[in-house]
Amino acid sequence: MSELRRRNLGGREGRPTTPVAVRYRSRLLRYVDGNIFAALELALERPPLLRSSPPPNAIALTVVWHGQSAGRRPNRLFLTPTGVSTSKSLFPLQRGPWCYLAVNLPHASAALIEAATRVCK
Repeated sequence: MSELRRRNLGGREGRPTTPVAVRYRSRLLRYVDGNIFAALELALERPPLLRSSPPPNAIALTVVWHGQSAGRRPNRLFLTPTGVSTSKSLFPLQRGPWCYLAVNLPHASAALIEAATRVCK
């Protein structure tokens, strides 16, 4: 690959780091393939904002990553209406992925369902 092309692609070589499994309360979420996987991956590529505590309606997830940077990706994170929150940072993201996951979670709490109804109008 030419040096110019490598710089235009952000200097990446090899396969990108992607999520391969997402769990909620130790349950594997099979339906989150595609859009949610992509949302998590893209959110963590953005510059983070200052850390703040996850809101009460955050969805705690455990993520398994695959790729060259898998060891540097957070395994525990929170999907919130404003982004992906880790122990150190908030990575901005529109509310769509949170809304989708909040209304499709198995055994979602009444508070989460009510928050999704309010936020995802």
